[in-house]
Amino acid sequence: MKKLTTFVLSLGMAHFAFAQDVQQGMQYRHTVWDGVPINAVVPTGKERIISFPGKHIEFNGETLTHSEVGILLNGNKVYIDAKKPFKKQRTLIKLDTGQTVLMDVSSKKDADDTPLEVLLPAPTKAFDATQSNQNKSMISMITLMRYAVQHTYAPERLVKNSQYISRAAMYTQKTVNLFYQDQVMSMPLVSWSGGGMYVTVVMLKNIWNQPITLNPMKTYGNFKAISFYPSNKLSPKGQADDTTSAFFISSEPFGQALAATKEYRI
Repeated sequence: MKKLTTFVLSLGMAHFAFAQDVQQGMQYRHTVWDGVPINAVVPTGKERIISFPGKHIEFNGETLTHSEVGILLNGNKVYIDAKKPFKKQRTLIKLDTGQTVLMDVSSKKDADDTPLEVLLPAPTKAFDATQSNQNKSMISMITLMRYAVQHTYAPERLVKNSQYISRAAMYTQKTVNLFYQDQVMSMPLVSWSGGGMYVTVVMLKNIWNQPITLNPMKTYGNFKAISFYPSNKLSPKGQADDTTSAFFISSEPFGQALAATKEYRI
């Protein structure tokens, strides 16, 4: 049985609300741009949000017509409103890094409208064992946890990026079975990698009409450390504090770590 580390984290500041997307409970499907055109299917009569790396994008959708879609750009997001079904149309998205992403947009009835987030693959460099070990030594479980907490809760003006930590795909579903207690709905939100580890933010919501205390030792999966923020105590369903977040550290992407074992710790 592997040892599980738990942390009590503090930002050294007042309790902030979730970042806007998290606060609204918005969940994203993730896909990695690897040179193969991204397939984006929009449900007819509805809108789908697609998010890209960086802060701003340029969208070239000359193949789409106004009779088919409505397009709205906002920062690094494109909002596509499908007015009628249509077959795949190739679009180009230029990132603020100068890279161009190819995306095939189509529409059909009853397609999934879950927001889609496009991630870039981790940069590949010639392997340097000394440099790799130095980079890993700069990122500990505590620094990775703090990074995730700050990027989830802190105002944008206080958030600082790190060249050693980057966004990572989660390879998971919208909701997962994380706790032995079936009173909790678990929704993976976002993941980062650094120092040879992964940290994943999961929103936890009490779906029972009684208070519960979450026990990090009774979780499925193979995780190195777990921290709750702001608390591991949840009020009954429908009350103000029926939701919290947890930060899971693993040695592999979240979906793989979760599937690594189906026995809870005792």
